[in-house]
Amino acid sequence: MSTSRRSERSSSSAPGVSRVWTSRCRLRFTGVLHTWGFAFYLASRGKYEDNFLPTGPPFGSPEDALDCACGFYLGDPTL
Repeated sequence: MSTSRRSERSSSSAPGVSRVWTSRCRLRFTGVLHTWGFAFYLASRGKYEDNFLPTGPPFGSPEDALDCACGFYLGDPTL
């Protein structure tokens, strides 16, 4: 897994089945240090879509967002 940062957005990538790095999620800075917006990358649509975290709101800590994305893509049954 790798992360990259550009302006107020940060994205997380992981190797796909063919070992090509694919974006999995994006964090958007909301102006508050510990509160970030969260979006999944949907390959079927070719774009990011804002999503809600399991805790309820569409924003939270970067750790919550990455936990959610990893759980979603790796099949965590608790999501």
